[in-house]
Amino acid sequence: MNLFQLYLDAAALPSADAQKRFIDTLAEKSAQLAEKLKALLADTNHTLHLADDIRHAASRLQQLDISGELTGKRLGYWQLDSIIAHGGMSTVYLASRQDGQFEQQVAIKVLNPLIYPVTPNSQAFAEANVAAKLNHPGITKVFDAGITGHNGQQAHYIVMEYIEGQNLDCWLKRHNPNLSTLVQLFIELCDALHYAHTHQIIHADLKPENILVDEHGKPKLIDFGIARLQQQSEQAPAFVQHYVKALSRQYASPEQLSGEPLTTLSDVFSLGKVLQQLFKHTTKKPTRELIAVSNKASEPDTAQRYSAILALQQDLLAYMSNRPVQAFKGGPLYSLKKLMQRQPLLLGSITVLFITMAGFSISLQQKNQALITERAIAEQVSQFMVEVFNAADPMLYDGNPISAGELLQDATTKLNALPAEAEVTQRLKLQLAASLRGIGAPDKALEILQFRPLAKLNADFILEKSISLLNDGQDQAGLDLLTNLAADELSEGQQLLLFYYTGRALVQLSQHQKATDALQQAEFIALKLSKHSLLQNIYNVQSYNMQLQGNTAAQLEIALKGLAKAEKFSQYLSNDRVMALRTLQNAYGAVEDYQQGKNILEQILNLQLQLLPEEHPDIALTFNDLGHNYSSMQQYDKAIDYHSKALALIEKRFGQRHIDYIYGNAYLGNAYAYLNNYELAIAAYRRSLAASEQLYGDTNLVTINARTNLAGAYQESKQALLALPLIEKALSDASQLYDADSLRMALLNIVYAGVLIDLDQIQTATELLEKALLVLGQTLGESHIRYQNVQRRLQELAGEDTKKGT
Repeated sequence: MNLFQLYLDAAALPSADAQKRFIDTLAEKSAQLAEKLKALLADTNHTLHLADDIRHAASRLQQLDISGELTGKRLGYWQLDSIIAHGGMSTVYLASRQDGQFEQQVAIKVLNPLIYPVTPNSQAFAEANVAAKLNHPGITKVFDAGITGHNGQQAHYIVMEYIEGQNLDCWLKRHNPNLSTLVQLFIELCDALHYAHTHQIIHADLKPENILVDEHGKPKLIDFGIARLQQQSEQAPAFVQHYVKALSRQYASPEQLSGEPLTTLSDVFSLGKVLQQLFKHTTKKPTRELIAVSNKASEPDTAQRYSAILALQQDLLAYMSNRPVQAFKGGPLYSLKKLMQRQPLLLGSITVLFITMAGFSISLQQKNQALITERAIAEQVSQFMVEVFNAADPMLYDGNPISAGELLQDATTKLNALPAEAEVTQRLKLQLAASLRGIGAPDKALEILQFRPLAKLNADFILEKSISLLNDGQDQAGLDLLTNLAADELSEGQQLLLFYYTGRALVQLSQHQKATDALQQAEFIALKLSKHSLLQNIYNVQSYNMQLQGNTAAQLEIALKGLAKAEKFSQYLSNDRVMALRTLQNAYGAVEDYQQGKNILEQILNLQLQLLPEEHPDIALTFNDLGHNYSSMQQYDKAIDYHSKALALIEKRFGQRHIDYIYGNAYLGNAYAYLNNYELAIAAYRRSLAASEQLYGDTNLVTINARTNLAGAYQESKQALLALPLIEKALSDASQLYDADSLRMALLNIVYAGVLIDLDQIQTATELLEKALLVLGQTLGESHIRYQNVQRRLQELAGEDTKKGT
């Protein structure tokens, strides 16, 4: 139902009784709309005799609003698929891109032409252009604007980022968040608005309807500048102008209502009113400090109001960190009270003197049974671990030391003999699964995780099983399992794992923007909890995510940030420092600074030789990385030497069932191929493929890459008939994992095109390269070397066709 049309219909009724009956009927369908309409009519019926004007224009006006009649219509290459929201001044559609280039969904706002008429001097494009310049995670992006026609009428439309979420009012009612969550959300709103103000942009219509909250609980501001469109219009009737003002009257500043020129202080007032509205949705009554903050923000006198959004945000940050709030006058002991809240141990040392023995006795009695239960579980766990480690006695294995894998297998056998439904059994299974996953046996971990967990273990079970699935290469299955967890029901430690592994899975599934959001949340919690080791993993995945998108500058920036954190919080000889250096080396490789990459790798090797046994697989990984780096520097003999060292180390310790054996042979094959020694290159690629098929199966991404490498070597050595079935199978298997227009599929199609060119299937090859070029341009950018190489190959093919035609 369109609020504006309801307003026209009700205001045109001849009496107050008729209007009341109209509102009562509407309330049966939507109480919220009925309340809004009632407020609008109460104001209209006492202002300028607007109802008379509406009655005279009602029949004509009912035919002019086309904003809600455009489902299925095409606007450029966008198709309006369905209505998302039908508000008081516009209709918002979910739209999809229909040009066949790539899939994309946006939200398109079609403005009611009665309120925002299309005129020769229309300001819609100017306002959309202003909003499009804003680039902040808390502000919905604007992509385009235009004018559309329907039934002889015209309306403005604005193309915006589609946010999967709800407006603030709906989100509050659905989630019923606690007070601290609301304050944190409001701090993020302040950050977004402060960013806009620093770019000399005022919102001018802040209210809950213009604040969206996405699926992660992050706020997004919409409709910058839209309110001013109506103010700039000279054609809108007086009652239309009044209607627009009445819609925002609850949140509009006094200077806005009086028609004065607007400043950033008007946004401060409106945001203060929104904060007061938030307090109505909290189960816990807001503190006097928060009430003082909201009152100062919404002070009618601009001289008494916060001087800027940043000042409002600073008071809220002070509240969250238990520091004095400037807007609150708390008396002489206020600062001391805040100090005690920040230093609870100091407070505890004072108040412990007043705890009575009776209270202490009651506390012990209440906790006694829980302590007995916990001690019993601890004793069972201890006894189980003693039995497991006793089994590691070499004398029981004919004098040969038992491996970690064998030890854990024995532990599994013992565990299966315990009562399956006991809590201690289930906790041990989770620990055992984590240990198996940690030694590179996620398949064995998944076998352990086939039990039905107790309710109190459910979140831990879901996390452990999903992590094991991800480590087993089952990214979609792991991600699907993680979606069963609600972040606000988890501890912060569990939230950290949830966001990190969700982000990692999304990267592997090429959902890069969602991955960025999840990893940023993981980074925030890791910093808060001082989980510096996991923080290095987060930076590693963030950096890789940027690399996959071709954003090498952001990749390098993240890697440098990670190293700075490692140098600040980790010891010089530490795995965290090694991980940070490795991420930085990958970034230098992406920007093709191979000399810096070599220097970093030599630092890594020096640290590892001091930290690790000389046959440790991480040292082999560094050998492989050094070899790959030397190949990039065209020093192929050194590359072959390092790859051979890595393979010898890996094969001696693990045989051929190890990921670095697969990668080592792939890198070795690359080095031989650069020297045009295709016989040795093909032999190395075949070893890589055989090991991958044995370790990961036939359709895993690692196997697909190994098969593609072998196909490429056959193609380069002019053996296209041998390359063809390999690349066709790689494409078939990859299509089950990735979208047709993804970067991974584009890279495979480039290899396929090379094979087809050798088989003289030029037309098909050209079509594949053209499609790949479009994907490379959209993901890596036209300046990327891969884009330029494909573009050059297409030009060569076009030249060859011209010669043949001549």
